[in-house]
Amino acid sequence: MSQFASNQLIQNENSSVADKLDMLISFCNELRTGQAEIKRKLSEIDQTLRTITGKTYIEPTDDSQSTESSLFSKEIVEQAKSRLSLDLQIDLVFNGKNLLRHPFNYTNINTFGTTLLSELFKLRELNSGTVEPTKSTTPSLDQKRVDLIKVCYLKKLKTIDAFEHYWPSIVKSLRQKCIDVKSNIKKRGHLWYKLQEELINDGLLSTDNGTLSNQDENYSDNQDFNEFENILEDETEQMEELGLA
Repeated sequence: MSQFASNQLIQNENSSVADKLDMLISFCNELRTGQAEIKRKLSEIDQTLRTITGKTYIEPTDDSQSTESSLFSKEIVEQAKSRLSLDLQIDLVFNGKNLLRHPFNYTNINTFGTTLLSELFKLRELNSGTVEPTKSTTPSLDQKRVDLIKVCYLKKLKTIDAFEHYWPSIVKSLRQKCIDVKSNIKKRGHLWYKLQEELINDGLLSTDNGTLSNQDENYSDNQDFNEFENILEDETEQMEELGLA
């Protein structure tokens, strides 16, 4: 094969590769445009819903970059500390899992928080306390873990103003989650059985010989289990000692 023919063959091959790259780039651009259009439509729908319900609409920030890896400006970090007493540089990993992995959307914003609450706190904790209680007689859940929920929201909402706008509604849902857990356990619903499984797994409840492990000082025999009927006597005694009525 002559040098000319060889060069011509190489040029043809390069041209073919370039054409394919152009097609790929064109497809990616179309995909990006379509994605932006979908986001725009969703924002319009969200804004319409908020107008109908009378809620203030806050335009979400563009998520072209991963929310999980986004960095806050020095100003926002300082504002979070001064206004909210929050450390935005805290590690948002719990039990080896990234807390930001859960779905988040503005149309049902509170669900993100209740999902985090269930991951960060055990059933026995939700049964005995609540989030930032309004009454001094109600035990408060561990504030450090509650702060993790707040920081996760700030990572998603991206501004202090947006967080302060939504948090009153979010915290009501978190408190309601605690109430629902208490109610379900008292009525011996499905969470009552999950609670027993949790206690057994944590070594606080034994079904073998009816004995208890005293590893958790927060649970005592200060409460009774009179609301529970038709429960095996040995199980009742164990749960009563843990104060989970």
